[in-house]
Amino acid sequence: MLKKLAPLLIIFLFYFASRISFFFIPIYLDLKGFNGLEIGILVALSAVAAFISFFPSGIINDRKSIKKPLALSFALLAIFYFGMTLVDGFVFFFILFLIGGIGTKVGSNSLKNYFLKKSQLEKKGKSLGSYQLFVMIGVAFGVLSVGFFVPLFNFEIVLQAVAVILALLIGLLFFLEDFEVSETKIHEYKTDFFKKDVIFFSLILFLFTLHWGAESTTYGLLLTEHFGLDVFGAGIYMAFSLIFVGIAAYFFGKRIDQKKTSVSKMLALGMLISGTMHILMVFEPIAFSFFARAIHEIGDGMFEIGMLVWMADSFSFKRLAGNASLLMTVTVLGEIIGAILFSTLGDMFGYASAFIVSGAIAVIASLFFVVLRKRFFLKN
Repeated sequence: MLKKLAPLLIIFLFYFASRISFFFIPIYLDLKGFNGLEIGILVALSAVAAFISFFPSGIINDRKSIKKPLALSFALLAIFYFGMTLVDGFVFFFILFLIGGIGTKVGSNSLKNYFLKKSQLEKKGKSLGSYQLFVMIGVAFGVLSVGFFVPLFNFEIVLQAVAVILALLIGLLFFLEDFEVSETKIHEYKTDFFKKDVIFFSLILFLFTLHWGAESTTYGLLLTEHFGLDVFGAGIYMAFSLIFVGIAAYFFGKRIDQKKTSVSKMLALGMLISGTMHILMVFEPIAFSFFARAIHEIGDGMFEIGMLVWMADSFSFKRLAGNASLLMTVTVLGEIIGAILFSTLGDMFGYASAFIVSGAIAVIASLFFVVLRKRFFLKN
């Protein structure tokens, strides 16, 4: 029983523990006395870590047991969270954030690759939908828990507790199954990646994930400055809206298995819904904004389950992890460019402008996909 539940429990606890940096770590850094530039540099190290670790960890996931990089990830993250409560100064935090960024990216990438490989041995939509559902439940509970416990105790105690959870999580890896591994060549990944449907899909991914950059830089500011929410209120807003990503991914994943919808339809509709609601969520009252945000997350869930099933369908089992990691690196590039572009835009014209423009680009991407899909996109 535990062997069956272990993968989902690991996902929940990993994202519960590792994603509090989505909103609360910048606040902790501010309390530690870092200025805006220093906070920006430290947060940006997460993206640098993705470029360092995504593809190499994907190759390792194809060639070796996925358990080893996961154990390394949990250990690095435990050091990151516990270390932040012990040291001061930008240099020490720079080292810690690089360690934590690599730990986060290796862990999230390896868990995704585990379920991509697992999905090729069973119903893809249900398996990958379950993965996405538990990711978002973990993130939501993490955000809620930190928002609740930090005022009761303090940041240091909460961060140390998170470190303990991550260290204990290593024990659950003994219950994960191992997959068949094989030697792979770098040029084989290059051949896979430069097929026309993969290149086209990469372009779509880049355009769509630009809006992630708007969220990573201006989401909290939109809620606290534009709508006037306090930290706990913003946490509740984010946590409950995020759950809709997982619910949508699970529901539509099962529909893909049942042949009641297609991957292409999920991608196109997901981008259209996500982009449209990304624009509408900036308008008051707050209840309307939350409703639009929840529908936006449903659109994200539709796109993400389409993306994951497409990956599982498009690459051979022995090179699936490496190729999926290359595509996820494209999403990181989109998020970085989006962060630079939309943080600047938000600073110049107001935080709402970042969401309006990035949402419009997502809508344009959906139309671009629909028009050119039959020419370039080879999978259903």
